[in-house]
Amino acid sequence: MTALARGWPVLAALLGHWRRHPVELATLLAGLAVATALWSGVQALNAEARASYARAAAFLGAETASEITATDGGRLALADYVALRRAGWKVSPVLEGDLRRGATSLHVVGIEPLTLPAEAGALSRDAGPEALRDFLLPPYRALAAPETVAALADARD
Repeated sequence: MTALARGWPVLAALLGHWRRHPVELATLLAGLAVATALWSGVQALNAEARASYARAAAFLGAETASEITATDGGRLALADYVALRRAGWKVSPVLEGDLRRGATSLHVVGIEPLTLPAEAGALSRDAGPEALRDFLLPPYRALAAPETVAALADARD
């Protein structure tokens, strides 16, 4: 007996059940449609996040730089950073954290501009004294997409 022949009694039982309970069939199909839509939405959001990180990496010159991370995926200790600098490695720390302002949540990435490579463009020492001064002194400089700035301006504390 083939697998298809063994499956017919199960299919016949389901069709008979759904014929008597059409609301259950409708909710099953609606659930599948909603699950598919949610999955598609999550995939679209992930694609946009990857594109956003790629744009940020290109802006910071990260495509030409290597990345050093802890083997366990955690943070590097300050002692490791100091040891790398003393060994002659040109490392520049990147700090990450989450900022909440009212109902708005923002993932913030911070850099240290004095050790940033020249490939970092607008944020490196080579960008000129004005760019560095604006970044280090009040009222400070931050780089964000216009949509992010608008969302933070609209957020309430």
